[in-house]
Amino acid sequence: MKKIIYGESNFKKVKINNDYLYIDKTNYIEKLEKTNESFLIFLRPRRFGKSLFLSTLQYYYDENTADEFDAMFNDTYIGKNPTPLKNSFRILFFEFSGINTDGGVEIIYEGFKDNIKSAIYRYFREYGYDITRESLNNIPTPTGLIKYFFDVIENDKVYVLIDEYDQFANAILAHSMQDFLQIVGKGGFVRSFYEVLKGATQSGVVQKMFITGVTPITLDSLSSGFNIVSNISNKEEFNLMAGFSQKEVNYSLEQYIFKQCKNIDKEALQEKLKTWYNGYLFNIKATERVYSATLVNYFISKYDEVRCQMPIKMLDSNVASDYKAIMKLFNIGDSDRNYKILEKLIENGTVTGIIKDRYDLNQDFTQDDFITLIYSMGFITIKEQITGELNIFEIPNYVIKILYFNYFAVELQ
Repeated sequence: MKKIIYGESNFKKVKINNDYLYIDKTNYIEKLEKTNESFLIFLRPRRFGKSLFLSTLQYYYDENTADEFDAMFNDTYIGKNPTPLKNSFRILFFEFSGINTDGGVEIIYEGFKDNIKSAIYRYFREYGYDITRESLNNIPTPTGLIKYFFDVIENDKVYVLIDEYDQFANAILAHSMQDFLQIVGKGGFVRSFYEVLKGATQSGVVQKMFITGVTPITLDSLSSGFNIVSNISNKEEFNLMAGFSQKEVNYSLEQYIFKQCKNIDKEALQEKLKTWYNGYLFNIKATERVYSATLVNYFISKYDEVRCQMPIKMLDSNVASDYKAIMKLFNIGDSDRNYKILEKLIENGTVTGIIKDRYDLNQDFTQDDFITLIYSMGFITIKEQITGELNIFEIPNYVIKILYFNYFAVELQ
């Protein structure tokens, strides 16, 4: 029996030996190309499988993996329907989720710089540039590093991939609005980094870009310096690009639990998963709600197939974020008003508002800004549309209610 993908986000490892049960999302590669947009950002709550999809893009487009293409993609949609752009770029991959955010701005600055240095050195090594890591150590700033990089590779065709672009910036925002605006505002080291990336798109070196994250706050704060990306997060056709559909969940259950436990009540088990892990909707016109991929895989991996019994714990503790950091984010703007929105959700289960396209943290942080924040983080989702942009939002599933809203209720008291 194949392994369940749980905590694994490297597409090559998942596919090269065909050891894992893989839910094929590669048809979205074709859909992304058909948008005719070269620079994209895709936002989803944590634990939806964004990193695995980013890794899929990496191996599909990297010129260095052409010899392994069939081994990785032979049984996928895109393997049977490849696009002309497959294996036609050099990949510059940034992964920002691992930056230490506990020591303040200076520690984050050093982590950001080291992350960029590592990504650049990895690129030089992978594509045959005779440049040592020690030579990069002599460049003192993140902006200097990325400028140097583009000077060296000026004739390459580059696809930039950025995973969790906002993770460290949101951590700063949770502690200090002033520090956040300092790093992402004009002259800040994050803003300067993205301005160089923008310049590289205009010169033609960077031909494509795909960015993942959770909230649009950092992106909107960068907007005047990095206004080239198209946000596809709420587009109907990408509602299910991350996470699982009901059909995909049913397929996974059939491959594992239902094969071993033939006499259990399948419909009852499916309804239980729906209550606990389903419920997300990222476009009001989308026809299907989305399961958290990580939570479904957690359930299957923990299911007792010998006794055909539910896991002792239905909640994956790894899913929970830093509660105190979240509560600090809830203090942005009018904290009393924000808490009243949480109280309304706890008491009534719903709240009404609009999903904002843009933030301006130099202006008042409105009620709809806060609703957009908790929607982006996955604490609420769209229930139904009232009129125009006005929606009713609800808590998506039992996991979010137990993991977060029970905690919020205690904090509010």
